Amino acid sequence: MTPTPLIARVIVALLVASGGCACAAPARIALKAQAESATRVLRLGDIAEVSCADAAAAQALATLVVGQLGSAAAPSRFERAELARYAARHLPPGVAGVEWSGADAVSVQLRTVRIEPDRLVARAAADLRAHLQANYTDVEVLPAGRIEALRLPAGELALATHLAAAGALQPNRHMRVDVDLLIDGERLRTVPLWFDVRAHADGWTVVKDLPAGHVLTPDDVARARVDVAALNGAAPPSAELVGLRLRRTLHAGTALSAAALEDTPLVARGDDVTLELRSGGVVVESRATALGDGRAGQEVRVRVTGSETLRGRVIGAGRLAL
Repeated sequence: MTPTPLIARVIVALLVASGGCACAAPARIALKAQAESATRVLRLGDIAEVSCADAAAAQALATLVVGQLGSAAAPSRFERAELARYAARHLPPGVAGVEWSGADAVSVQLRTVRIEPDRLVARAAADLRAHLQANYTDVEVLPAGRIEALRLPAGELALATHLAAAGALQPNRHMRVDVDLLIDGERLRTVPLWFDVRAHADGWTVVKDLPAGHVLTPDDVARARVDVAALNGAAPPSAELVGLRLRRTLHAGTALSAAALEDTPLVARGDDVTLELRSGGVVVESRATALGDGRAGQEVRVRVTGSETLRGRVIGAGRLAL
């Protein structure tokens, strides 16, 4: 029985829909010797010329994933024989077979794009400034040094900065921000960036030159707006200052930091002290000169007479027990 024209058309449509080969001849693949890929995922069309009488089949072959690229710095190599075996196992519908030609192997370089450093610097500076402005005023963040432009694989670029938790980041004159560079969600590189910083807060300054070891009085200090970053990580003092002792010499106008202060010892080097010797209910006292600083419970060497020295334990202001 000869099929009618309508039945013949239906049979042809069913054959096409079911994946019957639409190629008049096998697909042809000509492998390149060298190629570039915009992404790490490598497709056949990136490394070869693909042709087939069926345009849809040719497109399916060209988009067939055949590998994954490694580092952007070094090209990846793919052998034609290996590619042919892989493609034969993954032929799309409409392809009856493949004729290979071209190079025996292809060297594939990951295509890169230029990343301008200004973008990284601007993002890092903005994040650092916003972080500091939560606790300080008159914040300045200026780039320190220069970095060269970067080259990264093509893709969607995202930046992520690393800062300390809010409120825990103490300003310093020089501060570093690490910037992660992500391409299509994958972190490829971290770039450290340095900034010169100024950040102000209420603090104290000394109103005159003061030597190391000086015990502060109300006339020595004044409230002021100070550049906390200039203290290089040392927090401004928050407790009562009067009666504290300077660890080092400070010049007039210098901002006070907690690191520059210490509790005044009960016994200071050079002080005339009282030595106390107890025996039963008898207490014998004598005079001596302290040869070092001492706080409650600490031992201090003292000179008694001439060159004779002893060690005593600090039990009070200017008093030591033998």
